[in-house]
Parts: sequence; structure tokens; C-alpha cells
Amino acid sequence: MERYRTVQHVGRGSFGHAYLMVDQVTGEEVIMKIIDPKYLQEDKMKNDAMNEVRILQSVRHEFIIAFREFFIHPSASQGGNCMCIVTDYANGNYAIGDLHKRLDAQRHFLPGALLEEPVVLRWFAQICTALRYLHSRHILHRDLKTQNVFLTMPLQTPPVDPRAPPRLLQQQCPPFNLFPPNPEVDRRARVKLGDFGISKVLNNARDVANTMIGTPLYMSPEVVNHKPYSFKSDIWALGCLLFELLTLRPPFNGHSHTEVVRNILSGQV
Repeated sequence: MERYRTVQHVGRGSFGHAYLMVDQVTGEEVIMKIIDPKYLQEDKMKNDAMNEVRILQSVRHEFIIAFREFFIHPSASQGGNCMCIVTDYANGNYAIGDLHKRLDAQRHFLPGALLEEPVVLRWFAQICTALRYLHSRHILHRDLKTQNVFLTMPLQTPPVDPRAPPRLLQQQCPPFNLFPPNPEVDRRARVKLGDFGISKVLNNARDVANTMIGTPLYMSPEVVNHKPYSFKSDIWALGCLLFELLTLRPPFNGHSHTEVVRNILSGQV
């Protein structure tokens, strides 16, 4: 833990908190997900965290967030051991770079204006490439959505000087709020698929999963019907993601979980 210096808290996830850190050995910016000790006491949460680590360790692809390391660190303030997962930092200039916030920025700053179609096509092709790679390794993502697709720039900024005081580090990092859309940034940005906390490794291409899990807006009909599902459910979510990129809204919505499910099953867009 001493190797990393905290720059800024960037969000809260299912298991704990995520921080932008600086590797004081290399000067590189990274994201560290710190899983609270209380979650590690629950078998399901602990298994999900270890599942994410195993999958991240097993994959390496240009359009997937790169894993660096994980370790257990004692937390005096929380009375137990926390798990730390370190990955690359996707610096897409829109909060922590996720597509959901990019779409929020589009709606906020340019109401009524859609993303440029060549940009959507490029990002979507990269997401498809990443998903094809996962499926070739029998990995079912199960939570494909705009919040789990991150933007990064192909030309990274120079490493931050690890000797710089925190005040200077803060100035060298983009603020974690919405940025006005920048067409040139969009044209240069590349996507990185992340968050494998609920992913599942199938035994083979014909294997199926049975657990109802994922984000309701992107669930396939077989999932909401509690039926066995496999890679086609990821493809369904991929289609929902494309719809949202093109229209700035998810295809299936509703005021309640029940209404969302009803719209999915009836095809009511």
C-alpha cells in the first residue's frame, strides 16, 4: 500500500470505494478498488471479489481494462483486512471515463444533439472486439452497460512526478465531474471494457448460466424469465448499449422493475 499515493476518491461500487492513485515507483496513475472488510466477511461478496481478480488476471486485450495487482491490506479504521485491486486508469476526461457520464454530458451540455455516428461506430466496434475476445475464452460478462465501458486516450499524458505534493497532483488530474463534450476527444478516444465482478466462466461454448444477475435495463428476456442463458444474453445487452449510444436513452425503461421487465418481454421500446 505504501507504493501508492491517494489523489482522489472517484466513486463507490458494489463492494467498497475506488480511488485514483499514483504509483510512486513508476509515476503512473492507476485506479485502486478497495473492498471493505465487512464485505469480505460475506461469502458471496468475497467470492465475487475473487472472481473479478481471477478473470482480470486471465485476460489481456487492448479494449479491456488492464489488471496490475491485488493484495490484502490491514485497515485499522475499519477493523479488519481490506482487499485492494489495482487496474489501469482510463483517463477519458469525462469523470472517470465511463460512457454513462459521457452520455450525461451530451444530454446536459448539448440537449437534443446526438453523438457523431462515426464515433459511435468506432466505439461500438471496439466493444464488440472486447466482447468477442471474452466469449472466445468462455467468459460471460453479465453486466455490460455504459457504466462499465470506459474511455481512454491512445496518447497518455506523461507520468505524474511521484515526488510532487498532493496539491500539485490534484491539479494534474481532470476533475471528477462532467466535462463539456469535445468532438476531437471523442474521435481520438478508445474504449476499455471493465468491471468483471459478476462475470462467469462457462465450461464450454454450449454451457449456460442460471442466476438472475445484472442490470435490469440490459437484461435479456431469458434472464428476466429465470431461464438458462449464455453468451446470447451478452449480445442482447450489447444491442441495448448500441441503442443507448445512438439515442442517448436505454431501449427499455419504466418507473419500476416490474414495468421494465414487462417492456423487455413485450418488446416495448
